[in-house]
Amino acid sequence: CGMLIFRRSTGEGYWTIAVFGVDSRDGSMDYTNTDTIIIASINNDTKVVKLVSIYRDTYMKIIGADGKTDKVYPYFKVNYAYNAGGAQAAVNTLNANLDLNIKDYVAVNFNGLAEIIDLLGGIEVNLTEEEMVYVNGYLTETRKVTGMHSPDLTQWGDNIHLDGLQATAYSRIRYTPIYLEDGTSLNNDYGRAARQRNVITKMVAKAKEAGLQNVLAMCDEIFQSEEKIFKTSIPYDDVMKLVPVILNFSFGETSSFPYTLETTDDMHITLDSGSTVVAAGFSYNVTQLHKFLFPGEEYTPSDTVETISEAIRKETGLKTIRIEDYAGQN
Repeated sequence: CGMLIFRRSTGEGYWTIAVFGVDSRDGSMDYTNTDTIIIASINNDTKVVKLVSIYRDTYMKIIGADGKTDKVYPYFKVNYAYNAGGAQAAVNTLNANLDLNIKDYVAVNFNGLAEIIDLLGGIEVNLTEEEMVYVNGYLTETRKVTGMHSPDLTQWGDNIHLDGLQATAYSRIRYTPIYLEDGTSLNNDYGRAARQRNVITKMVAKAKEAGLQNVLAMCDEIFQSEEKIFKTSIPYDDVMKLVPVILNFSFGETSSFPYTLETTDDMHITLDSGSTVVAAGFSYNVTQLHKFLFPGEEYTPSDTVETISEAIRKETGLKTIRIEDYAGQN
């Protein structure tokens, strides 16, 4: 249900929402890192949804829940923002760095994702033998964290059925490639972000198959566990009104930010944040993000974004790399 909620928040013709998957070992919903950061944008005219994963290790300016720069780590990995000040800090950080105006969010922990997928009847994914091994490996920890049980996988191939806990484990894989339909392979955090987007699209497809009344019943059941498995800024009544609308939307392209990037390992420089993803030209990448999310709209980076871009350039020495000249991992 959490993945199906959208409200108007950026641009006259768009609804935009931040989706966070929290990496909580104790089941809490507050002040923990976010392994999943996804921006979902709906074009109100075309009824198409676009998803953008923000790599969790992306170097950004961290903005607290009070709207001020974080005092401990002014610049750090973006997944730290939720840890520093909860969902509001994470939203503030995305808005400031990416020139967005997101007002609403959904945050889900391991239990929440697994329970929602189980309510949908599970999902089917294409799975390599290596991915099957990693799913089983992650299941060991995920069982302990959630208190839920799910058997190890014994099959791999096309359209392998995953229950909620298995799908949650699948979405955590980052040590073996995922092979996309166009033949592209992605590894490390890039592959994990692609798997997370894959899980969301599969969930929405299952929700459409389930039908309106079943989805409304699922949302009602999920909201009874609010603050335990998920939290959201969107009131219950608004969710129930929006579900019929959302089920009429379709998924379009998916993407990841930043588009042109390097890691601190590749650059042989050291930051307090450790191994970090650095945008090769931060303001350039923000411009590409706006082109992807809001095609046809004119956009010029704000002074805030230009200032952040220059600060990152000075600290890392990484200059702008144009997408047409880029041959990196993304």
